[in-house]
Amino acid sequence: QVMVFGVSCCTIAMQWTASEVVLPPFLERRYGEHIAIYTIQSINLFGGLILPPVVGALTTGTEDFQIVMPGLWIMASSPIFLALFPNVLGACMWQIAMTVGEVLWSPRQDSWTAGLAPSGMEGLFFAIGSARSLLSPLGDMAMGFLNEKYNTNCPDCRDQYGHFCQYLSVENDVLQCVSVQESCDLFLSV
Repeated sequence: QVMVFGVSCCTIAMQWTASEVVLPPFLERRYGEHIAIYTIQSINLFGGLILPPVVGALTTGTEDFQIVMPGLWIMASSPIFLALFPNVLGACMWQIAMTVGEVLWSPRQDSWTAGLAPSGMEGLFFAIGSARSLLSPLGDMAMGFLNEKYNTNCPDCRDQYGHFCQYLSVENDVLQCVSVQESCDLFLSV
């Protein structure tokens, strides 16, 4: 039961990888460097630090799996916000919904696993329950392919320091990228 559950949650858990690997380039390349990219991404981090004790206190006495299943559904459906609203607000809503789902199911999965394990074999059951982490490199590759396909980098849109061009200027009939740092050496034909 524990192994099947752990592996079946693999695609849901890949949202953590998507949040770390796909979200920052998505926001930067579509909305620029001025967006608080890592503040948006840290919604999940801080929610994961602050909310589990609160949720634990509010759900004391409730069967573990009765909390796990709604949490999984909330986390699994959370990317719909970014799909419906592919903007900064949608990214924030995704992070909030993902965090709410995560703090419901993730801690309770450990409690459920410990309850299934025979005495003295809890460590083995926790290892089996975390088997999805063995598939993490595949998730990283998948997210890299998503970035390559949908969040392509634009080296021509950046200056020599990697900053996006703030505006284009024309000097000697040549279109030039100008960034916050300085005029870059990129020359585009007019």
